[in-house]
Amino acid sequence: QIVAVKAKEAQQYLKRWPSHDFFVLPAWADELGVGAARFCLKRLAELICPPEFPFCLMLDDNVEFWNGITLIDDEAPLFGGTVPKDRSRRCNQPMWEALSYLQDVDFVDRGEFALLGFQRRGNPLYHNNLRNPYARSHIYKCCMLNLSRLKGIDYDCSVWAMEDMDFNKRL
Repeated sequence: QIVAVKAKEAQQYLKRWPSHDFFVLPAWADELGVGAARFCLKRLAELICPPEFPFCLMLDDNVEFWNGITLIDDEAPLFGGTVPKDRSRRCNQPMWEALSYLQDVDFVDRGEFALLGFQRRGNPLYHNNLRNPYARSHIYKCCMLNLSRLKGIDYDCSVWAMEDMDFNKRL
């Protein structure tokens, strides 16, 4: 796990959490938005991720929980029992469970994706009617980068917010 902090905030973080190790972003990123942080972190990941597993997970610091979802008519419900026919169900899941699927050797298509992400909870009308586990959509707050497929594609340092959408649109 790597926690990135702006150079101008590094001393405050170290004072509060003296036993943590932090990746201090370059000073040029201090007055820029999250696009600059993502740019630096992707570049760092390209240097430290092994070629046999060229993946990097980026997660915003305000993600509070993970949900597991049982879809309408799901043949493998997460919660046991019967599945309602009229709505999907969700419950809190550990982050480990979501990420273990992405690391599983049986996930044979993992290398085909440049970017994988998770849906953000929003409109309950949409999230209560899920029938498909995957969709092509914009990725927010958490994404797994396949570095081997993203060579030469970087986050835009000048993007202050919604950097994930900007990056996703350019893929």
